[in-house]
Amino acid sequence: MDTASHNIRQALMSRDRHSWATLTFIGEFEGVRVAATHGHNGGLLDGFVRSDQYAYVFHGPTHRSRDERVRNTRIVNPGVHWGLRFEPRFIGLLDLGVGDARFVNVAD
Repeated sequence: MDTASHNIRQALMSRDRHSWATLTFIGEFEGVRVAATHGHNGGLLDGFVRSDQYAYVFHGPTHRSRDERVRNTRIVNPGVHWGLRFEPRFIGLLDLGVGDARFVNVAD
């Protein structure tokens, strides 16, 4: 997904002109405040979580799935969608209406 960051940014900005997106995204979907950052930026990730401003904070890929709650923020990382042959590949799906998150293993 990193190679398509410009296209991803344009798609997010078209949904919400108040969004902010580079390798980081801050915005709203269906009235739910979310933030996302690449897995290598741990300080920014921690800041999003500590701020308690977001219902969801997404990050990755760190090659480890994560779905946990810290105070009012749910932290979600699907793991990795690409990688070495022996690693399972996952994408994350989230239903904002009911808060259902699941990780789907995608075959090559």
